[in-house]
Amino acid sequence: MAKKASKVAPPHRADSNRSSGSESLSQTLPPARRVAHVWTDQELEWLGQLSDAEIGRRIGLDTSTVASKRIAMGIGAQRKGRRARKWSKKELSLLGKIPDTQIASRFGIPRRKVIIKRQSLGIESPVTKANAKRWTPRVIAMLGKLSDVQVSRKTGISVAAIRSYRSRHSIPPAKPTFRWQPHQVARLGNEPDQTIADDLGIDVSKVRRKRQSLKQK
Repeated sequence: MAKKASKVAPPHRADSNRSSGSESLSQTLPPARRVAHVWTDQELEWLGQLSDAEIGRRIGLDTSTVASKRIAMGIGAQRKGRRARKWSKKELSLLGKIPDTQIASRFGIPRRKVIIKRQSLGIESPVTKANAKRWTPRVIAMLGKLSDVQVSRKTGISVAAIRSYRSRHSIPPAKPTFRWQPHQVARLGNEPDQTIADDLGIDVSKVRRKRQSLKQK
């Protein structure tokens, strides 16, 4: 006798309807909005005193959010290293009156900080003032015409300072004065002036003037 085929129960549609219903419901719901962080007084005090990353770690915000809040409040970022130095009235009174190196040495301040502080206050360097008085039109006119040693003897300015000033202002050094030696003088009148000038590396006019001066003697 043939066995009757067992009927397979159809899949339960309630589950599928339930899952499809939940999916459609999730699609219709709007995405969840982030709740804006309410900053406490303590957290606001941290801005600029602690790094943005450290504040974010403490209160559970990303660094960019902390930075945006700090910038919106006009607070600068935390400075690394030492805090800004407080200058005394005595130190400030000496700026521009004595060289920066002396102030740095006297009060134990890095020379670079002295320069930055003086410049931020619009105070001219005493060295610049001294140079303005030193480099008069008369002294400047000597540069390149007389040797640095000769200018130093006439003005009392050191050779190093003269050389430095001349170099900064692209003034070429004075050509060394040519001094005639006895054997060179002996050639005058015996050889052409141009030949002597070429051999000695000087202008032919100098040879001619020297020869004529000897004739006059």
